[in-house]
Amino acid sequence: MTGQSNAVVMCADSGYLPYALFLAWQIRTRSLRQDFDVIITSTEPISVPDSLQGFGIEVRQVDPGKELDDLPLIGLPATSYLRLFLPKLLGGRYQRLLYLDCDMWFDGGDLGRLMRLDLGGLAVGAVRDAPQIMTPSVANSEYFEMGLPNGPYYNAGLLLIDTAAYVEQRCLERMLAVAKDHPAAVTKMDQSLINLALRGELAELSPVWNWGINERQRIWTDDHPIRIRHFIGTLKPWHERASMLSARWREGYKEFFEAYLPEAVAQAGPDLGPKPAGLSVLYGLIRDQVKFGPRIARFLARFKNEWDVLT
Repeated sequence: MTGQSNAVVMCADSGYLPYALFLAWQIRTRSLRQDFDVIITSTEPISVPDSLQGFGIEVRQVDPGKELDDLPLIGLPATSYLRLFLPKLLGGRYQRLLYLDCDMWFDGGDLGRLMRLDLGGLAVGAVRDAPQIMTPSVANSEYFEMGLPNGPYYNAGLLLIDTAAYVEQRCLERMLAVAKDHPAAVTKMDQSLINLALRGELAELSPVWNWGINERQRIWTDDHPIRIRHFIGTLKPWHERASMLSARWREGYKEFFEAYLPEAVAQAGPDLGPKPAGLSVLYGLIRDQVKFGPRIARFLARFKNEWDVLT
């Protein structure tokens, strides 16, 4: 156990462990500061392979208890809910937790400084969900189901958590209550619970820390310092449709697995070979750039810089 007071944490089952290890390795080799622990948690017994010993990556098997089993499953494993229990499981050890989804790519930056941002007394900081970055007024079915007016809606892939405030403000208990009393509204599992239970109480972080990557948002950030990219939805660099994404992401996973996890090379996805983008793809990018580019620019302009927090 180290003397660090903050930690970057991921949650993974055995199937997603290679991708969690890749992200943990990126963080350990690219973050400007290393004044935090890096932990992969799981309800399953997992371990760091010998090839990655020495990078300061920890794994911990955790047991959140029966409450996890009682939450509704909608197409995703129960591991998706584990992030909600992290302050309960690790809060006695850490003041701040930076939870990250495993399907993220860290381009570099100062995660130590990010974890020390002032959240204005709120327990959780997050980034708006990708559709609201493009169209801030877009509605969400969870709010509609509970009869709530439309409002800010956040992606659960990155959560900056003040563990003491999380416990004091009974965030977990409030989310469990929503799941029990309004199960029909829990359409996106953990993300639904965070937005419904903590509505109006989430500190908004700059999108550079959780930039959703899909077909539309690949080229809009060439002139903006994106720190963490999130492969949202079903489009992942290791899938057949990865040709829709930058080759550098596919190759990054492949090279990492070949060097450190040769048994997982197949999980890097198919070798697509050199393949220039077709005219239909280029047309779609230009069309979306013209349609959504100005909206995204206005959204990003709400933040003075990457350290700005809106409360």
